[in-house]
Amino acid sequence: MSWRTELDRASAAFREARSHLHRAEELLAAKETEIPPEDATADAQADLARQLGDRAATLAPGVLSADLVTLDSEVALRSHPGVGTIYVRVGTGLVTPDASFPVVVPMLGAGHLVIDADASDSRVSGLLQSILLRTVAAAPKVTVALADCVALGQTFTTAAPLIAGGLTGPTATDGPGLEQVLATAEAHVQSVQQARNDSLDVSSMPFLLVVIAGLPPQPSRTLKGRIAALAHAGPHGRVHLVLAGWRDDRHEPAPAIEHATYLSVAADDAAHRVSRIPVPVRLDPTPPPALSKQVYQGLARVHDRETKVVIGDLIPAAHWQESSVTGLSTVVGRDSRGEVTLSLDDATPHWLIGGRTGGGKTVFLLDVLYGLASRYSPRELSMYLLDFKEGVSFTEFTPSPETPAGFHRSAPSVWSPTVSTATPYWSRFEPS
Repeated sequence: MSWRTELDRASAAFREARSHLHRAEELLAAKETEIPPEDATADAQADLARQLGDRAATLAPGVLSADLVTLDSEVALRSHPGVGTIYVRVGTGLVTPDASFPVVVPMLGAGHLVIDADASDSRVSGLLQSILLRTVAAAPKVTVALADCVALGQTFTTAAPLIAGGLTGPTATDGPGLEQVLATAEAHVQSVQQARNDSLDVSSMPFLLVVIAGLPPQPSRTLKGRIAALAHAGPHGRVHLVLAGWRDDRHEPAPAIEHATYLSVAADDAAHRVSRIPVPVRLDPTPPPALSKQVYQGLARVHDRETKVVIGDLIPAAHWQESSVTGLSTVVGRDSRGEVTLSLDDATPHWLIGGRTGGGKTVFLLDVLYGLASRYSPRELSMYLLDFKEGVSFTEFTPSPETPAGFHRSAPSVWSPTVSTATPYWSRFEPS
């Protein structure tokens, strides 16, 4: 091949390359008009974060989504109306370093929260404390069961007023204790189901929030299966789990938890992941101690006022309005559904009351007597009171010279060494 031929080929290749270069420059110039500047989406991202924040505040109003660290006002206890799903904040979604929003997840009335790390990680411990405080502070009807098998209960030390006030039992710290917590939750599911079967309105029954800060070492397949089964039935039975440390072990994967939001904890504090949230999440920290004290002590006082029953609560406003034709009934106390009424009738003609010394048997009997005496007139009911404790238990019901003339005794009083007091019924309640 001659040198001229080679030169012609080289010239042709150069012209073709120059043509390709010109075409590439044209395409790049066209694309530059389409690609926005580097920060052109910043405003849109900030606006999106604001919209998500507004939506979170609507779903989880007040303390349920507020920043607890910067909260400078007293928390309004039980402020949620209790209708629909109660959402709870778990952290902050990071759209960009400068644009973020509260991340809330559905809890009471909807499902559970599952975390793959346990409370031995201080970040998880802080999150669990935050979720507990937010939920019990806002929800109008919720009881709590706590288990911490990795930190011996230290995760929930700030919640001690809840235990002292009777809102929850002691924190379970080992396998048997956790099984007792699960038994309590299973019984709650069964009671709600029984209420449904009886066509009762279960919305008046409390939710049960079970917070498990970590499982015992080497949890058995049976224990894990029991937790998974509880999670399956939980929402229908008004039981909801916050389950930390739920992860696969070396031998088998952990059972799937139904109705759950999953949270995956990362090494980077700003890289945690929450299911269905497409941005990284920073977990909420431990609530300030002063805030925990205010909320938990306040709830203990509210619970004491709501659950304390005095004799006046058992007495009807109008006396002697009942008929004993079909039997006798009286209110003896309250439970989560309201007043508890017991009857003496054809189905239950007798009662057997047992208990330790000092356990309240006599007080219970006095409550019953006052309840019956205020509901049934002497024409409807006669009572003979036998007391083997030297006649001191029923002294308030013993006739006296001041007994109104309109009352007549249906039988004479009896006194003997064996039967200390056997007095006919009369009442100090005047008819309304």
